Parts: sequence; C-alpha cells; structure tokens
Amino acid sequence: MADKILIGCRLPHGLTLPPMKEGAEPVTLKGAYSHPSFNAASGHIAPWAYGKTMADADLWAEFKKQYGDKFKPLSSGAIFEVKKPADAEKMAIERQDERTGLERISPDDLARDKLQQIDPKSQKPVKNKV
Repeated sequence: MADKILIGCRLPHGLTLPPMKEGAEPVTLKGAYSHPSFNAASGHIAPWAYGKTMADADLWAEFKKQYGDKFKPLSSGAIFEVKKPADAEKMAIERQDERTGLERISPDDLARDKLQQIDPKSQKPVKNKV
C-alpha cells in the first residue's frame, strides 16, 4: 500500500491535480469552503480555513517536482503538506495573513478608493492612481 500524505489547501474551492502517472486518477484537493468554519448562508469563513485531503505520497512528490516552483499556490504556501494531521491547523494559522489572491471582497470595500492593487511579485499593496 502506498504511503499517504495530508495536503492542506487554502484556495476557496480547492483544486483538481492532473494525474501524475499513466492510468492514475486525478486528485481533487478540498478547499477552504470545506472547512467547518465556512457558513454558506452568511459567507463567513475563518481567515485560516483550509481543506484537508489525503493523497498518495509518491504522486504528490511527482506533482511538486513538476510544478513546485512554477505553480504560485504551491510556492506561496496556499497549498501545503504536513506529515502529521495535527500540524495542518497550526500551519494554516501561521499562514492566515498570506494572501491567496482569491479572498472575498467586502461590499463595503467596493468603492474604488478602498480597493488596493497587489503587486504580483512583492505581494505588497500598490498605491491607486485615481
């Protein structure tokens, strides 16, 4: 039996990874909306919410090898792996201030002067040129 590894995913809807070997099934990572803190009626979700998916360790290693540096959610930590399930929540809480780029926008912030653009390289706010 292949070893399994826990993958945490802070992307809202998760992500389906392509099959890494011929004949393998794609792996769908559960996203933050699968976290118990998500309330579909109000839209409230904890800032550190993440989805948990058990995946084949060899397939995950192959995915990281092929996409690791090129795939922003992986290199930024929005998708992460942990050895022990108890460590997943700690890691998500540590990363709660890091943006995934898919955060919800508050209706109160829809006024143009309240939205901030984020520089894709530095991940820091850019002053609006209005």
